[in-house]
Amino acid sequence: MEKDLGKKILQLVGGEANISAITHCATRLRMSFQDKKKVNEAGIKQLDGVLGTMEKGGQYQVIIGPAVDQVYQDLIHATRFESGINEEETKGKKNIITLF
Repeated sequence: MEKDLGKKILQLVGGEANISAITHCATRLRMSFQDKKKVNEAGIKQLDGVLGTMEKGGQYQVIIGPAVDQVYQDLIHATRFESGINEEETKGKKNIITLF
């Protein structure tokens, strides 16, 4: 797996300002964006440690596998999401993923 994979993904999704929410499940980073056109999907798929990408339920998912928690931790520590709270929660809206 690439060193600093979370930071590299951050750059390829258009930076921190383009992310409106981020979370993860057992194998995938799950993100929502301000502008999906800023996401370099081909670049993300080429990263060592990324198994693929997909969109589902309005979320962009980066498939990483069991190392996803470490990548997530690296990513949120490099952003304003350091606390793990996404923008939707700070506006009083609950993201269905975070409710689980």
